[in-house]
Order: sequence, then C-alpha cells, then structure tokens
Amino acid sequence: MNMAQVQPTDERRPEIDIYKTALMQAWSDGTITEEEESMLASLRESLEITAEEHDRLLNEIRERERDPALIAYKLTLEQVLADGEITPKEQAILNALQEKLNITELEHKQIEEEIRYKLGLPEDGLDYGVTGLDRTKSVEVDENDAHYWNHLGERIWAESSQTDSDAERAIECFDKAIALEPLNYLAWANKGFILKQVNRTEDALMCYDRAIMLKPEYPNAWYNKGVLLGSKGNLNEAKECFDKVLEIDPGHSLALKHKKILEDLLARRQSTIVRVRKVRQK
Repeated sequence: MNMAQVQPTDERRPEIDIYKTALMQAWSDGTITEEEESMLASLRESLEITAEEHDRLLNEIRERERDPALIAYKLTLEQVLADGEITPKEQAILNALQEKLNITELEHKQIEEEIRYKLGLPEDGLDYGVTGLDRTKSVEVDENDAHYWNHLGERIWAESSQTDSDAERAIECFDKAIALEPLNYLAWANKGFILKQVNRTEDALMCYDRAIMLKPEYPNAWYNKGVLLGSKGNLNEAKECFDKVLEIDPGHSLALKHKKILEDLLARRQSTIVRVRKVRQK
C-alpha cells in the first residue's frame, strides 16, 4: 500500500515536518543547488513526499520570509549583533521575542548565520581556530614556524570576502603549517573548517578526524564535525559529536542547541517509521 495515498486528514504527517526542516536548510540562502536538490529528492523518496507537497512547503517557506514578525525579528537581531556579540541581557530579550513571535530555533539559527555573514562576523559558538582569531594579536613573521602559517591562514579568511580563492589561500597556509608540524591539531581543524565552506565535505571530515585523533578533548573539531554530519543527514552520528562536545564542555550553548534540534528530528523520524509500519501492516 502506498502511504502517499493513505494520509491522515485531521493532522499533519510527521514526515512533512522532517522534510520541511531539510527544505528550510537548503533554501536558507534563497536558492537550491543541484547537490541540495539531489539530497532533497532522495529524502522525498524515502519519506514519500509528493511533488505537490514539496511545492506547498516551499511556498510556505517563501511566504514565511515575508512575515512581518520574522522581518521584525531579523531587524532586532541585526541591531543586537552590530557590535559583534550578544550579551546575556540581549539574549534574554531575544529568547522572549523568539517565543512571542513564534520564531523556531531553526529560523533563528539561519537568520543569525545570514546576519553574521552579512556583517563579516565569525560564526557564533566556534571558540577556537579560524573563527577564534584575535585580530589584535600580531605574530612575528617566521616562515619556518607552523604557528605563523596557521595564524596567517586564520587572518586571511577572517579579513577577506571569503570567496573560493580566499579559501584556497587560507588552505595553502594551513597546508604549510601541517607540513612543518604534522601534529598541529589547530591547523588540521582550521583546514577542515575552510574545506567545509567550499563544499569539500569528505576532505573536511578527514581533517576534523585528524584533529580529533591528535587532540581528542578539542571541542571545536567535534562541534564542526557534528554540524557537517548533520547537514549531510547523518543525524545519529552528528548527535554523538555534540554529546562529545558537551562531555568536554557542558556549557557549550550551540552544542546544546543543535543536540536538541537533532533529538526532535530523530524523534519525528522514529514516529514516521512507526506510522509507516502500521499503515503497511493494514
């Protein structure tokens, strides 16, 4: 029996929300790439999402972008981030506004990432490596020092327009650092971060694994690996990474946030599996 033909009429199928979450992530930059469309097509097949449902959900997302509440939240968040950080008081105000305006955690995350990119700010929650660059710190030029090349790669990325060519320049610096000091876990983690930005995901995962092997208690590598695995749909593996981050740093706010999102997605996925089995048994 085809589940697409046996849908509850009085409630929204849980697989719809799972697919909408993935669709929101793909549409976060206002377009869907060929790679993202391929991933979505596979997800539609596994969740039995029809073309009509896909179109309806995409329209919902587009309409939501024009929602006055969402626009107001964007403006508020941009004002808060103008100085590059969110104070505890500002965070409390944002939490209250998020609840009042019914802004989901996924929407908040996507809006914050968009604003940080627009303002040239580092991604929140990554306290080390590329995004932890101290711009006031100067490093003596020494081309035989791995630390110099690692710092230069960080600076190139942080102070550039972050194009593909900028990424290649930064990666070249991290490669030089690794050539001088193969056990430099920071250079490996930084290289992984940049590779992720240019969609070289498998290479990025290899770098994160190398950084973790060299320094297992380094939370940044675990966190970035979890984000990458989550974006690839490997939810259980991603959750294990965030669990590891929290084992190292129990107060890591973004790991807590991402873990909660993953737990909700996994619960919905399990609910979908149970529902599919019941329908097929009928």
